Amino acid sequence: MLGTKAELRKTRFYREIQEEEREVGKEEGKEEVRMTVIPMLLKAGISAEEIAQQLNISLKQVKAIAKEYKAKS
Repeated sequence: MLGTKAELRKTRFYREIQEEEREVGKEEGKEEVRMTVIPMLLKAGISAEEIAQQLNISLKQVKAIAKEYKAKS
């Protein structure tokens, strides 16, 4: 049985969970940025197609974010 937190942190299981949490956090952060940046770029007159290409995401994603932003406004 594991005795201390320090011993737990040395386990492969703990390290794998930490790595998974970091990856999820990165993806959530990217989505937050997209939710902020895409409406700004659309307001600046940049086409949804150009935004999708430059951000390397699908046009469908850009349009969904734009639609969600309009619904909140």
